Amino acid sequence: MISRILSTFVFVAVVRVPASPQELKQAPAEVYDTYNAVLAGMKFPVADPHIGIADTTLNTGCGEASRNPVLMNNCGMFIPPATADGIYAEAREAWPALSGEAWTDLVQRSRTSAHLNDSFVTPFQHRLSDLKSTGKGPWESPNAWLFFSNVGFNKKHNQALLYIQVFSYTPRVPTGGDLFLLKLAPSGKWQVDGRLTLIQIATDTAKGTQS
Repeated sequence: MISRILSTFVFVAVVRVPASPQELKQAPAEVYDTYNAVLAGMKFPVADPHIGIADTTLNTGCGEASRNPVLMNNCGMFIPPATADGIYAEAREAWPALSGEAWTDLVQRSRTSAHLNDSFVTPFQHRLSDLKSTGKGPWESPNAWLFFSNVGFNKKHNQALLYIQVFSYTPRVPTGGDLFLLKLAPSGKWQVDGRLTLIQIATDTAKGTQS
């Protein structure tokens, strides 16, 4: 695994973007099988974790005008000082079998955000949210928030690539961002084939604001 550990002085801001589902395109149905393949392996070291999932995908833009559901160093997917070209070079080094088609598709699909529906299957309690209002009880302060990118596929649709940011409020679970490589198994199910950590910030050092 190749890691880029950002300084503890990184400022993390959760931005509640006033976008409605009507303003965004819907993420294609094919992405949910890949999301669920990654989610199946996620574990949180607490009893009965409550995990929020943003209903808007990350995009490659920066600033509030990008309509990203969350900003780190003022950007969505490619967080300064990292660049798209630099991340691609690291991914190709880590995964020689990575398809350039999947990377290009990921970047193209991620130019703007898409709206997600709750087609998620998780091993923990989850709630899809527009981040504009908090729930009651344990949902007032979930153990973590997940932010998904759209998904890139190669032309054969047997390889997929996606990015996930985790904002953690759980001890021993860092806030961070990971790129996931998936392959389509002979059974027709997606399997995680690689994980590349791009960001990792200790939970007790990450700073956050909500607006």
